[in-house]
Amino acid sequence: QWIVPSVSGQCCPPTDSFIIERISPNKGIMYGGLVSHGGISIPTNSIYLFQLSHCNDSIIINWEILKPGAIPIDGVWPKERCAHASTIIHGVSTSPTLVVIGGMDHRNELVKECLLLDTNQYNWMKIPLPDSVTGRYYHTVSSFVLDPNHVFLIIVGGDVESMDWINRRVPDPLITMLIELVFNDGQWSVGPVLDSFNIPLWYELILKERRKEYMTNKVKELQVINESLCHDLQVARINNQSLQEALLALESEKSMLETHLLETKTLLTKRKRDQEDSPNSDNVKKLKTDELVKEKQIMTDEDNEKLRATVAYNEVYITEIEEEKKQVEEQYLDLKSTVADNERYTAKLMKEKEQLQERVTSLEEQSIKKTTSTKEVQFDYTIPSMDNLECLSDVQVAEKKLFLIQGDKPQLMNWEKYGLRIGVQEGSLLSFETVEAAVVALVGGQFEFPPNTVLVSAVYAVSLSKPLLKQLKLEIQHCVDLTGRPDLAQYLKFAIAPVSTPSLPYQFSIVEGGEFSSDSSYGSINRIEFCLVCVCGECNGGDEGGGGGGTTDNLPFGSTSSADPISVNSSYTSDVNQQLGSNSASVLSQLSQSIKYAGLFFYEEKSVEDLVTFTAAKKLNALLEFIEKKHPQAKLDLNVYFGIASSDSFVELNLNGPQDELFTGWSIKPRMTPCRLYQDDINNFGDKDYPLPPSCPISVYGSPGAVPTLNYSVPLEGVVRPVTICIHASLKTTNPTTSFSSNTITEATASSTGGASVTATVDVERVKRIINDVLVSRDAALNSLISSLSDLASQLFSVGLITDQVKRTCSMETFITEFKSSINFKRKLSEVQEHCQKFLSSFVAVRGSYADAAIALGEDWIEAIRNELGFDFNINIDT
Repeated sequence: QWIVPSVSGQCCPPTDSFIIERISPNKGIMYGGLVSHGGISIPTNSIYLFQLSHCNDSIIINWEILKPGAIPIDGVWPKERCAHASTIIHGVSTSPTLVVIGGMDHRNELVKECLLLDTNQYNWMKIPLPDSVTGRYYHTVSSFVLDPNHVFLIIVGGDVESMDWINRRVPDPLITMLIELVFNDGQWSVGPVLDSFNIPLWYELILKERRKEYMTNKVKELQVINESLCHDLQVARINNQSLQEALLALESEKSMLETHLLETKTLLTKRKRDQEDSPNSDNVKKLKTDELVKEKQIMTDEDNEKLRATVAYNEVYITEIEEEKKQVEEQYLDLKSTVADNERYTAKLMKEKEQLQERVTSLEEQSIKKTTSTKEVQFDYTIPSMDNLECLSDVQVAEKKLFLIQGDKPQLMNWEKYGLRIGVQEGSLLSFETVEAAVVALVGGQFEFPPNTVLVSAVYAVSLSKPLLKQLKLEIQHCVDLTGRPDLAQYLKFAIAPVSTPSLPYQFSIVEGGEFSSDSSYGSINRIEFCLVCVCGECNGGDEGGGGGGTTDNLPFGSTSSADPISVNSSYTSDVNQQLGSNSASVLSQLSQSIKYAGLFFYEEKSVEDLVTFTAAKKLNALLEFIEKKHPQAKLDLNVYFGIASSDSFVELNLNGPQDELFTGWSIKPRMTPCRLYQDDINNFGDKDYPLPPSCPISVYGSPGAVPTLNYSVPLEGVVRPVTICIHASLKTTNPTTSFSSNTITEATASSTGGASVTATVDVERVKRIINDVLVSRDAALNSLISSLSDLASQLFSVGLITDQVKRTCSMETFITEFKSSINFKRKLSEVQEHCQKFLSSFVAVRGSYADAAIALGEDWIEAIRNELGFDFNINIDT
């Protein structure tokens, strides 16, 4: 129901674009706005107070204007303004405080300031805020009190300038700003200031940290109160004991007085009775004894008087003792009641303390800081989490690793060297807990996978020393190249098997869930129960439902599966089975052609001749690391990556191809002919019958009269993209044996004459792998940069390294992931160098610690590539 109130006092004139806030249930304040003066609207700096009161059935609003000088702000009255925003802070530790931000003055210029008004003392205070917060008008401000000393301000929207009657809106990421105000020692100060990018990253963390601090301080305060009460209680108990002892002494004395009094009264009564019963017949005796009796009577009377006085005194004393006893008893009862109250209050405080501690623990379980670096320690068989994996048998272990998961913050356990990343969600542990995560990377073993599947990853065993509260995110590397073929992602599935099995082989089964992206060589799945896990390609005829591999989903509508009791036409069933078999074969063919392989060259010096061994495996980090460890004495040359395109499913080294350079005096002979590696043999590496990958050994011998240097080109045939391998050797004059330097792998492209010509002398894939390895080693340091991520996002976006969606995440981890994903598509060395240069230049543009990070990262890239590939990576790291 609307009511027209009565107005009293000095009311404000008609005003527009002002702010008005409630101070108390019946009192408010109004400041600024536009008032009409000579037909022109101008901003004002007037401040009005108003108060509502009830009189009979009407409401009266009494207005009061505050004069200049009544509200000092360093001796200056607040500036006139309009279109500003305000909020009121109803704090516990302070009186209601008015917050005023931004607005426009009489020159239509932005008023870039933030003012706080204590509505009790009417004192203004200016607090420093960035222009990105205060430099706006027609915006909104809200507040909420987190605890007595912390308040959040939320500024949303507004305009930043007005030109030719056109308003320009506040740009992103400044549309929404979050500011923390801290009240300490009677003064307000500014805490963190967050923009739209940083709010999702830091708001929850700050909020929970403040609540945690408040609860901790509250617990400490209650502990002090509790200790004081315990001290008072101890004193009270000591006083009670003293009073009890005093009461016992008084009761004993009272008992003695009562006994003495009773004896005195008995004696007096006896004497009186004896006097009345004495004989009177003998007058002589009477006369003789009159004087004695009289004298005795006098003596007796005196004694009686004394006794009566003593009795009277004793009775008074007894009365006093009884009164004192009564008072002591009353005091004792009061004290006992007080003690009981104190004990009840103490118990209440202790219960409140326990409840507060539970709340603190709950908050600790939910608190967030950005991803923290996970500590790694050397593998130790005595650690319980690793002991859980000791039951594995008949497996080929590539490596074992132990990680520590600490506290309740999100973490990333990065083991990309062996093709695995493990993400820990926020709140998976309590803040004071530590859990061991043991991981074993397996090349192979006695594994049995579901029908119509092919293994496209290493197998991993994961064990935890203690269950987590939330699921872990497992990211496993696979070797299926999804570039340009995102439809193949639907055939990639996760498979699991129990770590402990009564009999071999380990039986794997497809599980639901999991995600595979066409721009990443990793698939992810959330797991809370751990076992053996891997990625398989499932050739089930195109089931997009994922997991299980059931073929019924592919039957036409209205048909039934073989498990259906209703009979099915045999010819129709045969047609369906043929169709499904054809689909499975097609999918298997597509997956086989999309599997990415890695070729490795090892150089070993023998007594007479030298051995060059070419071997291949699926492009999986765990497998490649395992192979390298199997050749500890050999010199590993650059890897070459390829896909198998041959219809016969093999790759072959063509040792008889044309040569661009002389190789007179050199003998290059394969030890097996043809020099082929079959795809089935490569894929079977890791099975119980294939403990080592297939290989092609080649003997290289330089006669004494041979040319000093051998550069022998060996095309790799049967691959999707032509690749040429160059065997490089030098003839030593002091020894008939050869020495090998770093071999060069080149990519061939079509020349104008239709043939193949060498366009580069560096394996670009190897360069990209080194760049990625350096990024992995610098992961923790890069993720520690958190203060200016929005600036870095803008720089990376401006040079086209990240998309707008990635920019909005404002996450270093996402930036790096995007950088890695896009560099995978760079085929030329110059493109890779340019890509890395843009990445480093974006860091340098942010300045400060980001520029330092760019220098360190660039130096690491240059040094690593020079050490491993023998050339200088052309990037500029001069800031």
